[in-house]
Parts: sequence; structure tokens; C-alpha cells
Amino acid sequence: MKRTGNQEFKILHVDGDGFFASCEVSRRPDLKGKPVVVGEERGIASAMSYEAKRLGITRGMPIFKVRQEFPQVTILSSHFELYEQFASALYSILAKHFANVEWYSIDECFAEVPLSYMERFGSWEVAIGNLKKEIQGSLGITYSFGVADTKVLAKVASKLNKPDGLTILREADRVEVLARTPIGSIWGIGYRSAQSLDKLGIKTALDFINYPVERIKSRYAEPILAIWHELHGTRLHSVHTSHDAKKSMQATRSFAPASNDPEFLFSELSRNIEIACRRLRAQGLATKTFGVFLKPKLKLKARSSAQITLPEYTQNPSDLLRAVREVFTTELFNERHLYRATGVSVFGLVDKENIPEDLFGKSEAKQDRDSYLLALDKVSEKCGAGSIFLGSSMRSITKRSKEFEARNAKDNYIANLPLPYMGEVY
Repeated sequence: MKRTGNQEFKILHVDGDGFFASCEVSRRPDLKGKPVVVGEERGIASAMSYEAKRLGITRGMPIFKVRQEFPQVTILSSHFELYEQFASALYSILAKHFANVEWYSIDECFAEVPLSYMERFGSWEVAIGNLKKEIQGSLGITYSFGVADTKVLAKVASKLNKPDGLTILREADRVEVLARTPIGSIWGIGYRSAQSLDKLGIKTALDFINYPVERIKSRYAEPILAIWHELHGTRLHSVHTSHDAKKSMQATRSFAPASNDPEFLFSELSRNIEIACRRLRAQGLATKTFGVFLKPKLKLKARSSAQITLPEYTQNPSDLLRAVREVFTTELFNERHLYRATGVSVFGLVDKENIPEDLFGKSEAKQDRDSYLLALDKVSEKCGAGSIFLGSSMRSITKRSKEFEARNAKDNYIANLPLPYMGEVY
């Protein structure tokens, strides 16, 4: 994707509202407007609806305690494949409207919105309001939207009217908004930095931008100084359509009970690799260096890991899996250990367009394979991220599907999913 050059634009930030809980409620409409907690399989509250938050339930609260103190709350297990579906769908919709979109995390995206886009509708409120209706109408859950001159200010804006908010943060309102924004809630200001700033009498974002820049320079590293400038409206952080700043991407999932079944563990790795490669293709990226790991059940034992460098850049999960097979039994798996999670990290990400032709597509077979991946992605876009998968992922998907059905046996249906289930391809 090409950047917008010198064309004027604003930064849009889209942030999911109680994202995991909202995704779960999307397939359980009977729970809409009720307190819901997600994380039953982990034994702690990992996410909750706004109704549950208002009761006083916080992230990390033990599930047994939630049951004791809040019997009216519905407690559900996590389904990360479902959340991945929503994340992919959000990115796809934004990418249809804007050339530069950054998939920042599973529940949030940034985008550059050209001034010309707003002018077609007459105002930012109407333009972004129509986009908000399209996204929420398609996905069935709510997001909060913030528009501002910089990424940091856009994040401030998206938080202002959660949930289901839409805030256009104009220069005339910036000082008033920053005056009521605690410094610790600013993106990039961690707990320790907030404590340090508090000792200087800096309690709000407005206090921070009014603090002399030379003193900021002398006391803090470059990232904090960049936040100071961004809050002043000076754009330093770009929308990274190719994740240039991140340079890596990870897909990891835990499971229970712990296992030492090599076929199941390899299948879990296969599924993680498929997820990572799908993200690469969605963002036009490729890699040739990646790492895989198995995390043991006992925390005292170090995780088993391997880093692999491929001869060529790729977006194809089959290339990664062939390399993993070669090291799985020698460097990763130990039959004496029980494992509770697997993961993959891809490094050195580059734009596919920037890879020399003789490296990326030097053979007719590779070009055909790229076409096949494109076709699979089109099917997945229509039918859901898990509708087509590698045979090596079958064990993982089948096990998790059975667990999903068992957890939902008390329901009369597993309907109202955001995308249709069309069966498995063998």
C-alpha cells in the first residue's frame, strides 16, 4: 500500500468495547445487557462486560470469588478463534476504505483518514459515524472511535466516551480534554513513569504538556519525549501498515489439560503458524526468520524453543511447518514434560512488494502457490478464519471444537456466530 504523501489526513483509532466479552455475547444474544465474565477455563476473570465491571469485578479476580460474590454473573470460557475472526473482519472493512491501516492488536486498529474522505460527507462526525454504523452493523458488537491529529491523541479520543463512543478531538478542545485525562491513562506512559511524573507534580496530561520540554529531555528517554510532542499535536508516530516499528508478530495459545502428545502439540503449533501467516498476508508482509516454542506446565522448567531461518522470504505456513518438523523431536519436544501452551513469533518482517522477484517468486510453482493462498484467503474472508485449514492443524481444531461443543452443551444452540460455519474440508 502506498502512503498518502502530502495529502492532509487525521488519525483514526478504533477500539473494541469489552472486546472478548462482546464477542461472546454476540453468539449469546440472551446475555445482552447482562453481567458477563470471560475466563472460566483459566480460573480468573480475563475479560468482562461493562455491566460486570459496574458490579466491581476486575480483571484477574478468581472465578470462584466471582461466583461467590456475584451469583447473577454469567461466566464463560474464552474462544480466541472467534476473537481472531472479529479482528480480521474489522481490519478488512477499514482496509476497504483507507490505504493505510495498522492492525495494532486483536481489538484495535489505527488508520490514516484523508481530508477528502471527510469532505465527501460534509463533516467528520457524519463521515466516521457512517463508518461506525457499517462496522457495528456488520460485526454486531460495538467499538469506540477517536479521531485526532496524532496517534496518542486519537487513543485519548477513543477512550473519552466508551463504550460505543465517537469523539472527534479538535484543537479547540484539546486542552480541556487533556486537563481531565490522568497521566497514567496515556498510551505509552507505564506505571513506573506515571509514578515518576507524579512526583514532579504531573497528574494530568495537561500538566505533562505544560512541563518544560528541556526538563522532559533531561529526565526521560526518547519515547516519553515523543508522547509529549504527540500530545501537543505534533505527529511523530506513523500508521505502520507493515508494522515497521514492531518488526515481529506472535501467535500463541494455551490449552488444558497439559499434554505430552507430540501429534497434538505439533498440531497446535501448526494452527499458530497458520494464524501468524494469515496475518502476514493480510498486511502484505513476509518473513524468513521465526521462532517456535513449547511452554511446560511446571513454571520451574524452561520453555523449549527453536529459532529458524529459511532460505527465502515467505507468507506460506507450509514453508514454516516443513522447517519445524526437522527440529520438533530434536530441539522442542521432550516426552518427560507436560506442556500447556505453544507459540510462534515471526521476525524481520518486510513488505512483500519490496522483495526482489528472483527471491520471492522465482518459479512458476511459487506463483501458483501464491495464487492458491490468495484464493484461500478469499474463502476465509467470506466464510470465517477457521473455514479452511491445513491437515496438520486438524488435531488441534477437532479437539478445540469438541471442547467448545462440550462447554456449550447446556445451550440449546451454537448459532448466531458472526460468520457461517460451512463444515470441515478433509
